Parts: sequence; structure tokens; C-alpha cells
Amino acid sequence: MAQKSYYSHNLKKHININEIGDKQDYLNKNYPFKNVPKLTDKVFCLHCDTWITVGDFKVTIIGDEEYIICPNYPKCDGGVMDWMYEDYEGNINVNGELINVSKDGN
Repeated sequence: MAQKSYYSHNLKKHININEIGDKQDYLNKNYPFKNVPKLTDKVFCLHCDTWITVGDFKVTIIGDEEYIICPNYPKCDGGVMDWMYEDYEGNINVNGELINVSKDGN
């Protein structure tokens, strides 16, 4: 079962993704980490245990801040810090432990 995150406790407003316009430009300007993903990248969300396409992200507002969150919200309350890339052997690194998670559901 997914743990509750900052987003689920403090959600104020959900932004209609159609209002964003150019989603890659939005990511380039608002992604909180150094390597901005492409919209077509596949990442594993640790909160909902699902492979997602980055370009399907949603945005929420908490206070005056906008946060990029899992496209499975409200079922999932994960954010970009919960998105993991697989390594060349198909593993994701979770707290130093390599876990093999198949993209095809097996």
C-alpha cells in the first residue's frame, strides 16, 4: 500500500493539464532536478508501483508552489522524487537495493 505523501495532505488545487500548453517546456522550466526527462521517457513510480510515461504528468498547487505529480493521481500521490529510471539491466535502485521491475508487467 502506498504511503501518504506531502501532496495528499496539503493538496490545494489541481491544474488542468490542458492549460499548460507545451508540456516539455513546462518540464524544462519546473523540473526540480538536474536532468530533465523527455515526455516520452518511461519511469517507475514507487508510490503506485507502475511504469508511467513522463508526459502524462499532472500538476498540483500547494500554497504558491506548483508540483509535478504522478499521472495516476488521485489514486497515487507520488511526485517526481518517486520516479525511478531503470538501469541497463532492467533494475531500479531503491535505497541502494536493486529491484528488477519489468515494464511489460511480468
